[in-house]
Amino acid sequence: TVQIWLPAIIAAALPVRADIRPVVVLVDDDVEVRDILADTLASYGCLVSAYANATSALARIADNAPDLLISDLSMPGTDGMTLIRQVRLLRPGLAAILLTGHSGRDLEEAVANLAGGRVLLVQKPARVAALAAQINALLPDGVRLIA
Repeated sequence: TVQIWLPAIIAAALPVRADIRPVVVLVDDDVEVRDILADTLASYGCLVSAYANATSALARIADNAPDLLISDLSMPGTDGMTLIRQVRLLRPGLAAILLTGHSGRDLEEAVANLAGGRVLLVQKPARVAALAAQINALLPDGVRLIA
């Protein structure tokens, strides 16, 4: 006789409310990348506020009450990691995704050391389905992308 004891998954019992749309702040200095990503996120049911730079995003972050920040890592002026630190002064614990074409152990360690909430490093170009799964993993309970 074999007995298998599995822990109960309480989170699975929580209903996902379809009426709550994810609010995403998107920051990328490349207009084409920003527009394509904003359109893609909107097609998944997100309310997207897109900005060309960190300064613009920071000026409006309190108005947006975002569930998630998605930012390019390398931008003129304020980079993505600095933006995350600044946003978290206004929105403590806000989850974030950093998009980058760069890679390396130093970058991964720097991102891992960002305090105050979860941050995922996503390599460009990002596959839509994989990015959607990563976004869902970071969203608060009851807030999900639509398929």
